[in-house]
Amino acid sequence: MNEFKNKNFFQSLNCAIKGLIEILKEERNFKIYLFIFLIFLSINIVFKIPIYEMYVFLISTLIVLTLEVINTAFERMIDKLMPSKNNNAKIIKDYLAGSVLISGIFFFVIEFIILISNKWGVKWKVL
Repeated sequence: MNEFKNKNFFQSLNCAIKGLIEILKEERNFKIYLFIFLIFLSINIVFKIPIYEMYVFLISTLIVLTLEVINTAFERMIDKLMPSKNNNAKIIKDYLAGSVLISGIFFFVIEFIILISNKWGVKWKVL
């Protein structure tokens, strides 16, 4: 049996919580994304954003934060496996960072659309 395998759900949950605490303590970018999320969440609450738009906002936030955690995990693994400079490692890290950037842009576009449509009453035509 794998020594790192959790024996039950509560051990798995404990490991997940420890991982989140570690991310919050160590990762500057995760803290920045969380701060941005809290700012826009506050704005959305003040503007009384409809619940369906709040769901879209929360899902886009979840995507950014999840990709940042995955990016961090892979970066640490790559740093351990390839401690010396390696062009392939750099490319992999750049790809991962690019995925976080894409999701971040998506987040801001979604939030822009939500705020414009609610604050200034702009209606978006789709098809």
